[in-house]
Amino acid sequence: MSDSEIKLFYAQSSEVKNRILAPDEHLRSIDTGAYYVAGPDGKPQAVLTATTSAQGVEKLVQIGPNIERERGQQDIELMRQDANFRRMGRVGMGNKAVIALRFDDWQNAFKTSVRSLMTARSLPYSLVTVSRWQTAHPWGSDVTPAELQQYVSEGAEVFVHGFDHDDYVGYDGLYGNVVTARQELEELLPMVKIQGFSLPGVTPIYTADQRGSAYPYDQLSNPDQWYGPAGRLLMRHYPIVESDSGPRMLHIGANPNLYFYGRAHESVDALTLDAAKDTIDKIVREKKSVRVMTHAGTLGLPGKMTVAEFGQWLDYIVQKRNEGVLEVVMPSSLPYVTNSSTRLDLMNGEGKLIGVANTPNEGWYRLGAPYQNFYPSGGPDDLPYYETGIENAQPSYVVTGCTQQGYNGESFMFEGMARAKTAGSTGSARVQMSAAGTSWSLGKTFVVGDAWTKIRFPFTLPKVGPNGEYITTIWFSPQRYGGDNIYWADMSVLKL
Repeated sequence: MSDSEIKLFYAQSSEVKNRILAPDEHLRSIDTGAYYVAGPDGKPQAVLTATTSAQGVEKLVQIGPNIERERGQQDIELMRQDANFRRMGRVGMGNKAVIALRFDDWQNAFKTSVRSLMTARSLPYSLVTVSRWQTAHPWGSDVTPAELQQYVSEGAEVFVHGFDHDDYVGYDGLYGNVVTARQELEELLPMVKIQGFSLPGVTPIYTADQRGSAYPYDQLSNPDQWYGPAGRLLMRHYPIVESDSGPRMLHIGANPNLYFYGRAHESVDALTLDAAKDTIDKIVREKKSVRVMTHAGTLGLPGKMTVAEFGQWLDYIVQKRNEGVLEVVMPSSLPYVTNSSTRLDLMNGEGKLIGVANTPNEGWYRLGAPYQNFYPSGGPDDLPYYETGIENAQPSYVVTGCTQQGYNGESFMFEGMARAKTAGSTGSARVQMSAAGTSWSLGKTFVVGDAWTKIRFPFTLPKVGPNGEYITTIWFSPQRYGGDNIYWADMSVLKL
């Protein structure tokens, strides 16, 4: 519909609601630019408008009883291209099963009882959160945006869960929970890339007429329900949406499953420790993937796992990971995992130190610098290794073009082997990371003895720097932080 195709009458927005239009009359507000036509009662109904927002150009279109917001197809295509670009061909897990761990709401309980369990075991996870977690319910009041940002930096990702986990009124209420809630989270967590939307379980309060649909978010518990306003809106604004209309477990094959909308999850809330272990055994045996959800605040309630039992279940996951039969990835990677051995390594295989050179602009920098030693063999599996001692000459691995390569805002796992140099001694092996041109940094320290020890931890790079800076170069420095000199070998930074 264009100005040349319709007869237009212009009005101030304050006059629009008072007009009665003839059937062939069209009205345009000179304040808002919205187009109106006569509804069944002759009163103006908006049929088309172009607006700008943080989510791109949108149109108002009449679909059934609702005037829906239709996001521009270019925005949708670019959103999906970005999601595919960041993971397609980058998360080959080999001939292993895959699990993704998800925690919904209950930020207070997660902070006090679960976060330390995850950190101690170097396990990545997703945080599914409402945008108003601090005020909407008492279970989130004690966790600040800065703390959530820190959780993300240490190996988490974020999915949107609406405003407040409550019912809503009309299409505007749906739009607020799907789109505005995301904008609120992005304002609270500006360094975090939002990865998707997870449908909240909502107790209906309003009537279907008030809400505009029979169920909140159209329920999305079977494929047919995706053809309503909630499904359309979610698919326009998120590359991945978790609900209960799809399978829980999927076979891992040579090609990604690309199941973006509706994949269901297993819930620890409904499982005993033995049943939760059986889930792990099943996916290991059948080489499948699964996402498992937990409400941290339900652990320890009657009929639920205790916190200690949940820790035992996490230990079982770590055991299977150490056995080489299970990998832990981010929920956002589940549509992309394959059984190939192709997995993105930000060190490009050069963490094994075979035939590498000191190239300060990209790759290794200060390798073999004064006060350091490089050994071409003698490490684990007779690989090369280096010694690091004096703090001001620590070797670093330099990764450039991070935003252009789709690394910013994404999660990775550092893995490496470290040991103290001298027999009978200990030292602090540290990996220090920083984003050039920003104040963002993250360091992890591990005390090691004189035997080669596996160092492993997840982390998430910032989407932008603390002041909105573009992410260009990331520095990884496996170094000594105290005690005896440290040997480092067999390192990698793998996509989660």
